Amino acid sequence: MARKTLPAPPNSEQVPPVKTPKLPRQPRQRRTGMAVFSVALVTGGGVLAFHTVGRLDDRTSVLVMARDVPIGQQITREDVTTAMVKADERLATVEGGQLQRLIGMRAATDLKKGMLVVRQAVTDRVSPVRGQELVPVALKPSRLPARGLRPGDLVRVVPAPDAQTPMPSKAEAVTAAVDQVKGVDADGLVVVDLIVNAGDSDQLAEQSAAGQVVLVLRSREE
Repeated sequence: MARKTLPAPPNSEQVPPVKTPKLPRQPRQRRTGMAVFSVALVTGGGVLAFHTVGRLDDRTSVLVMARDVPIGQQITREDVTTAMVKADERLATVEGGQLQRLIGMRAATDLKKGMLVVRQAVTDRVSPVRGQELVPVALKPSRLPARGLRPGDLVRVVPAPDAQTPMPSKAEAVTAAVDQVKGVDADGLVVVDLIVNAGDSDQLAEQSAAGQVVLVLRSREE
């Protein structure tokens, strides 16, 4: 039986060289896009930082009550602290740098913890001063201005007797300053502490006891 012989391998010199495939070049668009993104990121961060600093610049240090201080009481260092708040020209707040000057002054009204300290809320005078007296007046809400009263308001106390109660003799209108106002009590009356000249206190006390006065608010521009 004849044997089959395998064909001889081709001459190595006749084998064509293997071509190495060339890799395509990476497009430069991606690299350019990353550069644009990086610039935008840096720019955006700068804008954000600018606005953040701008908002911080809008804030200012002001005085804030650290605890309650009733009207007339002297203010101590423990009563006041400072806080950074957004500046508001509509509020006559006291700057934080004025803290030491505030110590020793008195509360012109009841100061509550957390309140911003405004100039009208503190005073260096004791109330009432010599020659003045404080008279409490209890009135029905209908005998007070509907807008209400606040400490420091100037009022005229005008005699206004009702039909059942006789008018005290020589009753005249009295000028007074509002020291403090308490809301409607259990009897439905509003109590207003009024500071008057010492010579008018007896007449006002007599009229107040009879509920025969009306409080007329004077201009707040005086």
